Amino acid sequence: MDEHIRARDHALSSYERSESSEDPILHARARAVLGRYYAKTGDADLALHHYTDALATMSEAGDPLALV
Repeated sequence: MDEHIRARDHALSSYERSESSEDPILHARARAVLGRYYAKTGDADLALHHYTDALATMSEAGDPLALV
């Protein structure tokens, strides 16, 4: 159970810290991590929401390596 709590804390803190960042790719990666967390916990709607927004941001940035 502790691993689950650490994963949640990491995903949420990364998302919150990157929200005010000037780097949209950094925030997109944090959203991908958050999406992965929600996918693992079974919340497909939130996972899809974060994954979709992360991919859209990465596509707009034009960095093909970031998409991987």
